[in-house]
Amino acid sequence: MNPTDFFLNNTYRLCRVCAFAVLITFTAAGQVAYAQNDPFSTDTEQEKMTPEQQEAAAQELLKGVQKLVLSQQRRIARKVIRLYPKSESAKVARLLLDEYERFDKLKEEEEKADIEWLNQVRHHWFVERDPVHNTSYFTLLEGTQKAPTKVINQSKTPVLYELKGPSMPWNGPFRLRTGESHEFYYSAQVRFFSDQGTVVKHLTPGQTLQLNDANTLHIK
Repeated sequence: MNPTDFFLNNTYRLCRVCAFAVLITFTAAGQVAYAQNDPFSTDTEQEKMTPEQQEAAAQELLKGVQKLVLSQQRRIARKVIRLYPKSESAKVARLLLDEYERFDKLKEEEEKADIEWLNQVRHHWFVERDPVHNTSYFTLLEGTQKAPTKVINQSKTPVLYELKGPSMPWNGPFRLRTGESHEFYYSAQVRFFSDQGTVVKHLTPGQTLQLNDANTLHIK
């Protein structure tokens, strides 16, 4: 290789290295700028916002949250609490997440008991009795249907509750928004939280349980 070729070859390599370095620098700068402008970053911009501004931003983040599955709703709720802690939406989100956690703890031991009970029932019917199962179909005649059992939320915030029908495990938690109600046509137990702790109510067809600001969990 003559000196001219050697010089040109090294110059070409040096240009490639410089171009690559410039590309890396530009990319890193872009990533830093994106991180600074990221609305979900934990910078001080949210801390400077008034409670009203945080509430408006929280409402924007919560748009369409009702269409998401529960795990996604919880993730959005935690994001609202983290980004906009001064907003009213963050306070409601804390209340709902606290209720969900309480129900999760209650259900852990109950699920174990339910599994054991179901195993006993299966053993009784499929081992001890070994019955022949028949299926019958029926329709309700007009005028014979009982009045519904109803749970209605008359409080100012959403409320969570669980439901336990005859020979059933606890189901839920179900969420009732303000003014919403749930109807069913059987006797059941309803479990929810108040400021004093866990409350269990026994309802029969025709009865209505009113959840209101006096008997439910409050924002602290």
